[in-house]
Amino acid sequence: MTLNALITGATSGLGLALIKQLMINDDIHLILPVRDLQRGQQLKDSFTGKDRQRISLIEMDLSSLESVRIAADSLDSPIDIVMLNAGVQSSEKTIYTQDHLEQTFAVNHLAHFVLLRKIEHLITPEAIIGWVGSGTHHPELAKAFGFPGAHYIGPERLSKGEFEGNANTSQASRDAYGTSKGLNILMARHLARQPSSRTYFSFDPGLMPGTGLAREGSPALKLAWKYVLPIVAKFMKGTSTPTRSAAMLSRILLKSKKVETGDYLEYTGSLLNPFMPENEESYAIKICDFSDYFVVA
Repeated sequence: MTLNALITGATSGLGLALIKQLMINDDIHLILPVRDLQRGQQLKDSFTGKDRQRISLIEMDLSSLESVRIAADSLDSPIDIVMLNAGVQSSEKTIYTQDHLEQTFAVNHLAHFVLLRKIEHLITPEAIIGWVGSGTHHPELAKAFGFPGAHYIGPERLSKGEFEGNANTSQASRDAYGTSKGLNILMARHLARQPSSRTYFSFDPGLMPGTGLAREGSPALKLAWKYVLPIVAKFMKGTSTPTRSAAMLSRILLKSKKVETGDYLEYTGSLLNPFMPENEESYAIKICDFSDYFVVA
């Protein structure tokens, strides 16, 4: 039986490595929403014959909620696997989308929420749905890298990038990134509590230097991220590579690695304890109530 898998962020980093892993399975058909159709086509053309036919591209820009809604409405096939992987991280300035939303919150969390809501009717009863989290959401784990952890503040403030105590925009960007990843973990846990036979989970791929995550950083940061950190990372705890992390993620999505709904796992397959707000469920509902407006807006 063919499984339809929708993966965001498929043209680079973890997403690209995951595509290569999933394509090993002949029963997988990939639905890839991509911002850049040319890059998506290059990815598709890297496969040949029947493998190439197992990839469907759809144009979707996560920084535009209208683009997300249009792309979602064009889908009509049952979906068995959803991996909400795409993400951005600003570094030198606060960036706002055309919807006037802080970019990191909008792309990493809100757009994925809208996408998931829009394709809800297509997701099969036994589907598995995953979000990419990050250790940057956890204050105790992230402080070594200058991340204070997730700020579980009101969604209106999140959408504007209004974090307390920011000395500069670089710190605000780190706040926004760690918070967006905490929200992803929060949403997986929240939906796992609803009556359903689906499996919801979140995944920490570890620090993966060399990927495109720092593409909006300064020239010095981009050079360090691409050339220096991949060497240093070999000696750092909590680091991985796209290939290694994708191998575990593929096992989870294909259910050869057993997970319970609501689990938060790292690239080794081990369970992690996330940092969540004190009133987790009521806060999750508040985020959902805010986000639902954008599903049909």
